[in-house]
Amino acid sequence: MTNASAMLNIEIQKLTVVTDKINNGILNSQNQANIADMLAHLKGTSEHFDVASKDLDSTIANAKSAIESAKTTLGTVNADAVDVHAAVDDAQKTLDSLRALLAKAQTGNGPVATLLNDRQISDDLKVFAANLREHGVLFYKNKPLPAASPVRR
Repeated sequence: MTNASAMLNIEIQKLTVVTDKINNGILNSQNQANIADMLAHLKGTSEHFDVASKDLDSTIANAKSAIESAKTTLGTVNADAVDVHAAVDDAQKTLDSLRALLAKAQTGNGPVATLLNDRQISDDLKVFAANLREHGVLFYKNKPLPAASPVRR
């Protein structure tokens, strides 16, 4: 029985060494902080994109008005203005494409629209980050946040 106990102690020591390497190497606080920071930056970026995309419609309308005004003014310029007209038309097409792209990003079914419009994704990312902070990658448990506990950002 003593031999078995000694062998068990050796195996426990080996397991302790492996666990320490995992916790201090792979799951060290710096890596956990990096993951949490990445998720926080992703959330901030999506919030800023949402605000910027809302302001962009008025900016695009102002830009279109400016382009139309520029077209009228250029109509009085000599034949060299033909190149400028082509550039303005290209800019108009680019702005139209940008508006269509933003509309698709806001209302489409892709990942950008999901990040902008789906509150559940935001909540899931918060719960994921909190569970990673609490349990680490190796011992991760998917459990909801307590109602009284605010999510750290």
